[in-house]
Amino acid sequence: MKLYRIPKNFAQEGVVLGFFKIRNLLEAMAATIFLLIIIFGVIQGSTRAKVYMTVGIVLPVVILTLMGVQGLPLSTFLMNVIKYKSSKNIYSKPTARDKIEREKNIIKKKTKKIKQQAKEEMKSKRDMERAKKIEARADKKTRKYEDM
Repeated sequence: MKLYRIPKNFAQEGVVLGFFKIRNLLEAMAATIFLLIIIFGVIQGSTRAKVYMTVGIVLPVVILTLMGVQGLPLSTFLMNVIKYKSSKNIYSKPTARDKIEREKNIIKKKTKKIKQQAKEEMKSKRDMERAKKIEARADKKTRKYEDM
């Protein structure tokens, strides 16, 4: 059997120009339009100053939104930051009790998964037994008709 290496950029869905995700592109467009309206419509100043603000502010924002942050679109990253900052939780090193609780939860999930797999196996066994019974009945009927 031959093995072939498939490149990462082969037939990716939701990607523009083979690199930018569609969501990031749309966010970049929205941010660009918003910032350009603010710079050219609201702020007073010379055209030269507005161009410098565009290059200094809009260009980095566009690049940041196109690339994303840690694999996330910029809007999702900012929402995560806001949720983290607004939460009252105190994040610290887990204690021994926390570790035990986590292990219990992991064990519960594993046993639940094992039970589910056992149920599925039993169901498939019952289905196979039913299929064998139906085949046996069909064989009996065909033999009966062949004997006639």
